[in-house]
Amino acid sequence: DVEHSASQIADCNEASQQQGRMPGVECDSEPTGTSRCSPPEMAVNGKHHHTNGKHGEEHSSCSKELSPVDEKQCKTWIDSIKPNIQSWDWDPFELNKTTNGNPLFTTAMALMENYGLLDGWKVKRKTIETFLRRVESLYMPNSYHNNIHAADVTQTAAIILESFSKQTAAIILESFTKQVDEVPKLEQFCVVVAAAVHDLGHLGVNNDFLITSKHPRATIYNDRSVNENYHISQAFHIARGYAGCD
Repeated sequence: DVEHSASQIADCNEASQQQGRMPGVECDSEPTGTSRCSPPEMAVNGKHHHTNGKHGEEHSSCSKELSPVDEKQCKTWIDSIKPNIQSWDWDPFELNKTTNGNPLFTTAMALMENYGLLDGWKVKRKTIETFLRRVESLYMPNSYHNNIHAADVTQTAAIILESFSKQTAAIILESFTKQVDEVPKLEQFCVVVAAAVHDLGHLGVNNDFLITSKHPRATIYNDRSVNENYHISQAFHIARGYAGCD
């Protein structure tokens, strides 16, 4: 039945959770081979469903600290894509290979560097690095809603923002053109982060499936935009609940 199928899908996703995409991200495995670094309620029957008892809010179960990264290697990845990151010919699948499974981190960091959002702006480089590493580690290895897809969407959002600024606005009002050309850095930052987390912890099934199978996420969000509410909730939880991410 549907509920049994949901349980199988969720358990399979948990069992195949990728561990440590970013060099230094360590996620211990249970004796059964399931990862501790995964969204909180991967089993439909609630076996791995965690809430904070006071408010009943979901939270991530990845309690392992992120170990130091190879900063030189990360810089090489980022610098290698910065010149062409605003191109429609950009290939997220190839980037996934060249960055050892870290396309989202690399893409988001490259865009933030290009926008001048690190080193001297409102956020610290180390903070956003830690946040993005944690985000990428919690994307599930689905066939579509995975970290490669998130990297693709993040880069595409940046292209749309850039092309709108330089092309579309030119045929509207001159005053509006100036406003778009001068998109505030805070809005650029929001576009990159929102795109990066937009499918965070996605199980690979749609809202109707979660609702029909009575998945814990559907219960928590009262059958309303279940996936979307979960993604943004997890993003804020990472920012507020993990050291070095806020």
